[in-house]
Amino acid sequence: MLPDHMHEGLCEIPPNLTTEYTFADGITKIREYPDYTPVSPPPGFLPIPLKPEVVANGKINYNGEPFGVIAAWDGHRVQKGRVVVDSTWHHFVNVNLTGDRSPGNTDQQKRRGFYVLSNNNVLVPNEAYKKIMWYYRNIIYWLIPAKRKKIIWDVVQQIRDTAFFRNEFMTLGKNIEISKFSIYDFLRWGHIAEAYFKKARGGCAKYKLIIIIDEVFKPKIPWYEWVMDIADPWDPIKTGPISKQIMKARTLAAAGLGPDPELLGTVRVGAALLTSVILEQADREVIEKLGFEKLAAEKLEEVYKHASDAYFDGVNKAAQILSKLGGVKKAN
Repeated sequence: MLPDHMHEGLCEIPPNLTTEYTFADGITKIREYPDYTPVSPPPGFLPIPLKPEVVANGKINYNGEPFGVIAAWDGHRVQKGRVVVDSTWHHFVNVNLTGDRSPGNTDQQKRRGFYVLSNNNVLVPNEAYKKIMWYYRNIIYWLIPAKRKKIIWDVVQQIRDTAFFRNEFMTLGKNIEISKFSIYDFLRWGHIAEAYFKKARGGCAKYKLIIIIDEVFKPKIPWYEWVMDIADPWDPIKTGPISKQIMKARTLAAAGLGPDPELLGTVRVGAALLTSVILEQADREVIEKLGFEKLAAEKLEEVYKHASDAYFDGVNKAAQILSKLGGVKKAN
């Protein structure tokens, strides 16, 4: 189920997949859909264009006619990027999801959108919205680059080499001591990096950066295995054993009573930047002996452990201060 809207397009398979397009130079031509050959083609197989697929259909209410709502193209099979196409951007916009609160709208459910009142009289996402959220997550998983572990360090190095961070890290000198950096350092680096990435790659790029950085922590485990720690991808609404803990942590963070996952993501970005500086100073022989990916994963784990310990230490100190100010007994 997706939010309906009067401005709706449709997704369809082009009738001709061999069409060539000419670039602005008037000379360069390229096929939009490259030919695909499987790894072990049967005898006599002829390469054919890799076509997109309509993976979800909708229905027009007044005549029941179906139309394509979501389409996807698996460019990884021809060494290209993947593509997801939706029939309308209104499937992602707040007013279509969280309600229309304009003064003229008196329908209470339309004002709330996909939210309903819980037993505690709190607005919570309904079952349909939970499924829509999984659609958003699945788009992210689908679009993650095929060689994401290599790409992440390229991206981090690009940010590290910007003028601001070059000047920032020049003062650190050689033989960097991780223990001397506070949580404020990691948060500052992370916020500035995210601002740079947002400006260079667009507003949604921050989450992509964080997701790919998470991959570095488990370089040999594909996402479809570690994501099962949180949810079963074949039955996404049926959550795993730690999902209640995650939801509790998010609720506490939203109330200002616990760690904020968003800030932890920013801390990860800051830790990755410092790790990149340390790796730049590492002995070439050590890198060749251990391999860059292995050394990077080990060093990032060490840096992030210090950064996250500092973060949680700050959260505990803040709780103690608030307890004293408010006369509230510290919760275990």
